Amino acid sequence: MEQGGILDDSGRLDRRLRASDIFVPAWVGLKGTSIHWKFVTREYEREHPDRVRKWIDPVLKSEGGRNALASFVRLHEASDSDIERFAKEWGPLAFGEAMSLYLRLRKNVPRGPVRAARAMFGLPESVTTLGTGSLFEGGREPAELYRSLARYARAILFDAAEIHSGRLSASDWEQRFPYYCRDNPHGLEAAIDGVRLRISRFLEFANVSIGLEDGPQLRVEVQYAGILGLIATQVLLASANSAGIWQCDGCRELYVRAGKAPKNSTRNFCNDCRASKKAPIKSARQTYRRNIRRAKELANQGQTVEDIAKELKRHPDRVRKWIEMGVVA
Repeated sequence: MEQGGILDDSGRLDRRLRASDIFVPAWVGLKGTSIHWKFVTREYEREHPDRVRKWIDPVLKSEGGRNALASFVRLHEASDSDIERFAKEWGPLAFGEAMSLYLRLRKNVPRGPVRAARAMFGLPESVTTLGTGSLFEGGREPAELYRSLARYARAILFDAAEIHSGRLSASDWEQRFPYYCRDNPHGLEAAIDGVRLRISRFLEFANVSIGLEDGPQLRVEVQYAGILGLIATQVLLASANSAGIWQCDGCRELYVRAGKAPKNSTRNFCNDCRASKKAPIKSARQTYRRNIRRAKELANQGQTVEDIAKELKRHPDRVRKWIEMGVVA
């Protein structure tokens, strides 16, 4: 997958915005392969005041280094226990409740919530239920929903990053999205339209709206009830301003890159891979040996040292030494 960036100027995937708090049930846990949550009684609140969390400010949490979107997109291949930890911190998706509301308000969608979810978000055939209950009253939902929706959000971010990167030419985009008819977009316009449509559908599904916040002043805020709306909003904001979510060349995982974006000619690594130093060292050795082999190959074809140095983007003196030393195993 092409590298691309969608960070803000401070190197964060999650954006600052004025938004409503999100609801996190007092109890969230994993039972079997499903995430369960429940509404607790007043007696439970009195007995366990430290365990009751009702509303949290996602902006304050993200300022503390815990970013909802950056954490969520890592769930695409996460274990059920990892999904449980995410749900405990940010709350459940309440996916089934959102789908029921979405289907009641719209037509021209596949009949049945599971079929609609498969068509919209690519849920696997193994998912036969979207769960039961509601965000505020308690319920349960398959952990696979988190993985599927994380893949959906992840795909949008990668596509947006590729568009922002500018690495594909107009002809490349036309080859990927060829002209079909006058009424349909093609090329780069079709790629942008695809991202736009998926984000719009995500926002509608998550019931994200604009309203006035509670308080002594009339101020506009983005409004949603739970983590589903927050994720949809952050995907929108991140996709609109690409600057730095990257795929690590070591572990191949998405990561939030602080500081400057890496050069096109160099590999990039997440914080974990850089800290271990194993992946960067291995990559540097592979690149070094590959350059020597390529230099030897081009020299055998009759190219000059200067031409080889230009292609490999190395100094001619270094290329000359490579040719003299031959191929390193």
